[in-house]
Amino acid sequence: MNTSATKITEQDLHNNPLFYKNLISESLDCIILATEEGVVDFATSSISTILGFTPNEIIGKTVFDFVHPDDQLLASTTFMDEVQMDPRVKFISIRLRNKNNQYTWCLVRGHNMLNNQYVGKMVIYFSDDSLRKAAEDALVEKEKKLRMQATILNNVTDLIVTTDMNRMITSWNKVIERLSGITEEEAIGRRFREVIDADYFPFTHDQVAEIVFKEGIWKGEVSFTGSDKEKKYLLHTISLLRDEHGVAIGLLGVGKDITERKKAEASLQKSELFYRNLISNSLDGIIMTNAEGVITYSGPSVTHVSGFKPENLLGRYVLEFVHPDDKDQAKKAFAEEASKEDRGNYFEFRILNAQGNWIWMSLRAHNLLNDPVFKSMVIYFSDITERRKLSQQLIDQEIQKQKLLTEATITGQEKERQQIGKELHDNINQHLTTARLYLEVANEKATGEMQELIRLSLKNISGMIKEIRTLSQSLVPPTLGDIGLVESIQELCDSLKRAHTFSIDFVSRHFEESAVTENMKLMLFRIIQEQINNIIRHSHATEVHIKLQSDAESVILFIQDNGTGFDQEKTRKGMGLNNIASRAVLLGGKADIKAEPGQGCILTIELPLSDGRRKNDIKL
Repeated sequence: MNTSATKITEQDLHNNPLFYKNLISESLDCIILATEEGVVDFATSSISTILGFTPNEIIGKTVFDFVHPDDQLLASTTFMDEVQMDPRVKFISIRLRNKNNQYTWCLVRGHNMLNNQYVGKMVIYFSDDSLRKAAEDALVEKEKKLRMQATILNNVTDLIVTTDMNRMITSWNKVIERLSGITEEEAIGRRFREVIDADYFPFTHDQVAEIVFKEGIWKGEVSFTGSDKEKKYLLHTISLLRDEHGVAIGLLGVGKDITERKKAEASLQKSELFYRNLISNSLDGIIMTNAEGVITYSGPSVTHVSGFKPENLLGRYVLEFVHPDDKDQAKKAFAEEASKEDRGNYFEFRILNAQGNWIWMSLRAHNLLNDPVFKSMVIYFSDITERRKLSQQLIDQEIQKQKLLTEATITGQEKERQQIGKELHDNINQHLTTARLYLEVANEKATGEMQELIRLSLKNISGMIKEIRTLSQSLVPPTLGDIGLVESIQELCDSLKRAHTFSIDFVSRHFEESAVTENMKLMLFRIIQEQINNIIRHSHATEVHIKLQSDAESVILFIQDNGTGFDQEKTRKGMGLNNIASRAVLLGGKADIKAEPGQGCILTIELPLSDGRRKNDIKL
């Protein structure tokens, strides 16, 4: 056998472009080549398997056109890091839009090969990450549910026991453990009747189980001997436990300890029985109303929760204590509960206390209008203001974290602008100036055709010096610190008039510059630059109007053009508009864009002066 010939054949195969083309076309991963702006230049056929598009359908579009709005910042930041050869992560998991306008989780990796002489593009590899993501989310959700269930099980005031369909114990919470003296380890895995000898009088254990299996629920009183050798009484409910498909998988027993009530029951009169039954179901404060919501009873614990004395609440309309913003929801909830029979639901509203403050309350309405004793709507409530404050603190911390991330990104952009601008001005421009001087000396000695060539070179270099000086000034605007924001914007407009055909005007008659921090001035200047660049690149406008004004509370910037506009519902925000919005949010403000096809675009930026002063220490 001629092995040399075989090696030559294999080498020829590996050197054949078709070998690699077929190799990547059959890959499960998709490969995309894009420019440094993200415009797609090439895609392998495997994109059809992952997203349903053919390669030709995505060529010419940007990679960001397919990214889910919530993943845009991560995608654009990671892409720019790779373009700048400063990647922070190797892979990201994001949602990409498929041909059915749905989103598919994909694992994406970028590779900067812009300087590769054979490729010269950004190379993006991605594969379908849906199964892994779904499994991960399912695992997280399952763990979350298990932790919540365990927390609830061990923190409720009622005893909770679950069994399988053979009545073998599967869970045993701390309340039943305390009452019975039997630990969870001793109970789980054994039949309930073997662990506790419970009395369901007038029913037997098997009769109760038969009722539950047939009707789905049983309610009644249960007694057993506790760890202190005394008899315990429970107001108990046993119901079928079902899985997410509705299939019965066991029994759930929930009981409330009513031992003390039973001990005193014989000595209580009928009127006292009314109050004892009412209080035994109370979580904290308790009131009763008629069907119209008029308060007919107020328990003594109401004073501890709200500050009102019980007698001062009688005859008043319960909804008059609800915050105006919550009143419609509360009215609807009360009406819905009044139309049901013997069902309890939880609500959270702001309630007025006796001191005139609004406090958050968790309320549980219980419809006992048809009960022969109560004949009322019973409402239990407890103060959850501190819990709500803690939740809001967590939200505020997350918002602050996002602001810090945006601040770091913008700070990095400004530093990079300054470095590039300084390099252009102090290094490249100096070299070009030196070259111009040499050419001027050579021009004096040259004659004929050579002199003409040198003259043309001098003209080109002078133009380059001027362009670099303009670019350097746009990257590092020295005029903000020298002549102020208004003059800097006017200078920018004047330079645009010289370089472009559209007309541009700037109005600042009602703007007080002294009230604005240096950081806000730079932010406003950058926003104007960014939006004008958007107008130049996309709008084909002939007129641009810029208006800057301020009052005692805020600074407002308007930028309007008469360009082609766009459909806001169909067009996603690009990096330019996202940068503008991020800068506004960082200073506690907001950006609003109004555009229609053929009607131009209006950008409105509103920044609070107070927030700007608080952020005076931000270094941009």
